[in-house]
Amino acid sequence: MTIPEFLEMLDGRNRREEIEMEKMKVQAWQNASLIRCSIASVFSKDVKFPELQDILKNKEPQTAEQMEAALCSINAAFGGNVIYYE
Repeated sequence: MTIPEFLEMLDGRNRREEIEMEKMKVQAWQNASLIRCSIASVFSKDVKFPELQDILKNKEPQTAEQMEAALCSINAAFGGNVIYYE
């Protein structure tokens, strides 16, 4: 193994570690959000914690038009531009 190959391998490993750290940060944020919602539902009459069956409920598959509409709204929420290809 040459030095450039070794450095490229290290760079790949560093990128993989960064991705794993980002995943862990997202997971921690989701856990904190769930805990906050749980605590709010205990102390507030207005906030209700969702039932597990409501969360796990199977939904109908989306049509292509529904998927496109959802993606366009997400894109618009983040300030993106819609580009149509013909």
